[in-house]
Amino acid sequence: MVEKPQSPSAPADAAADSPLAPPEPAEAAEQPASPAASSGAEAVAAASETEQAASVAVPRPVRELTGVVTSNKPDKTIIVRVDRRIKHPIYGKFIRRSSKLAAHDADNSCQMGDTVTIVQTRPISKTKFWALGRIVERATA
Repeated sequence: MVEKPQSPSAPADAAADSPLAPPEPAEAAEQPASPAASSGAEAVAAASETEQAASVAVPRPVRELTGVVTSNKPDKTIIVRVDRRIKHPIYGKFIRRSSKLAAHDADNSCQMGDTVTIVQTRPISKTKFWALGRIVERATA
């Protein structure tokens, strides 16, 4: 293999390619802003738009669950059983699991056996974090 003689600038190029070399300054950061955006009024308007966009809270998606009313004894409260299916980690069989959740029913309109949709809300009491969304199906008497 024939080696080429290196020019005096070659060691500097090799140092720039090494991972330990300091990064070169970005040229885009050194360029001034465009003339249209450099006027004072437009810069203030652009800054206020970005502040407003940052201060606007993005609403979280509403979490909804569907289940069956198992109790309506407490006043303005229903107990809803929410069923879900999980896969066994070893055997792969699907297993039914359920949770009992207390939900706020302001009108006491639900009866036992109703299928309802509940939505997550702010804490109403120690155990109530859900509210009645709608009644999907009434229980047959």
